[in-house]
Amino acid sequence: MHQQIEEFVSFGEWVRRRRKLLDFTRVALAGLVACSADMIKKIERDERRPSLQLAELLAKQLQIPEQETDKFLQMARGKYVPTLGPPLNLPAVTPAEIIPANLPPQLTPFIGRQAELTEIATRLADPACRLLTLVGPGGMGKTRLALQAATEARDLFAHGICYVRLAPLDSPEFLITAMADALNLSFHGPAEPDAHVMDYLQHKECL
Repeated sequence: MHQQIEEFVSFGEWVRRRRKLLDFTRVALAGLVACSADMIKKIERDERRPSLQLAELLAKQLQIPEQETDKFLQMARGKYVPTLGPPLNLPAVTPAEIIPANLPPQLTPFIGRQAELTEIATRLADPACRLLTLVGPGGMGKTRLALQAATEARDLFAHGICYVRLAPLDSPEFLITAMADALNLSFHGPAEPDAHVMDYLQHKECL
C-alpha cells in the first residue's frame, strides 16, 4: 500500500517530480501526450489545469497505476486527494516499455467526431490493414482527425507512432529523406536510402 503524502504537494509539483523520476524532459512528455512543452511547464507551475482528456493521457504516460488513476484525475481537476501515492513511490516502467511518438502538439481539445474515431480505431486494429487513407475536401479537419486517432491508437503499435511532415516537400524525391528524418534514421553504407528505411521498418509494428 502506498504511503500517504505527509505534506501538501500541488498537482503541478506532483507531475514535475513524477516526470523527472521517469527521466522525461518536458519536450518528451509533451510529445507523448500531444500537447506543447509550454503547456507542460504551465501545468507543473500550477498556472494551468489540464483538460480531462489531457489528464488521462498524462496518467497513462506517467505510468500511474490503475488503482491510483481516479485519484490522479481528481487531483488534476482541482480536488485535494490526500491518499494519492507520492510520485517517487509509485512504480515506474522501464524505458523500453515507453512507446515513442513524434506527434505535433495540439493546442486545443479535440471535440466530437467519435464515430469517425471509432471507425479508424477499428481499421487500425485489423492486422490486415496496411494502409488507411482519410479523404475529403480541404479544410474539413482530416489532419486533426488523423492526429487524434493516432494519439488514441498508441497502444496498438509496439514501436510507436511516427509523424512525417510532407507539406514542405516540393518533390517526391525527398520523401525517403523526410521519412528518415522523422524516424531519426541515418544512412550509411552503399545501400540506397529507400533500402535503409525498409530494412529499418520491416520488423517493426508502428504507425
